[in-house]
Amino acid sequence: MQYGRWLANDKVTPAQLIVSACARTGAIAAGRRHVLAIQDTTELNHQAHAGRVSGLGTVGNGRDVGMFLHPLLVVDASDGACLGLAHIHHWIRTGKASRLPETPDRRQESYRWLDVAEAGKNCLSKRPW
Repeated sequence: MQYGRWLANDKVTPAQLIVSACARTGAIAAGRRHVLAIQDTTELNHQAHAGRVSGLGTVGNGRDVGMFLHPLLVVDASDGACLGLAHIHHWIRTGKASRLPETPDRRQESYRWLDVAEAGKNCLSKRPW
């Protein structure tokens, strides 16, 4: 219950949580010789709770409700230790999914691959080599 209250606090924002997690990961990764940054998209389908949740968009089949996360997970290449997140992009789809354009466009959902990689690079580039 306390965790739920903390998340419901107006002073706790997704942006602040992301900045904090990324700073922590950057600090943990500092001094490591070789890290891997792995990204992929995950769908959080909340259709089973559709009557109890609000503010979500469509996922999967275009009818179910939920949201999407696209994290950049950092692991140590030598021992496989999970170091944390270098960035995470989250969004709620308000329209239909769109195809990847020939020229990347920041308005497209697919641009998250480039945005997350760039943000992760910024997080990890603060490491002393």
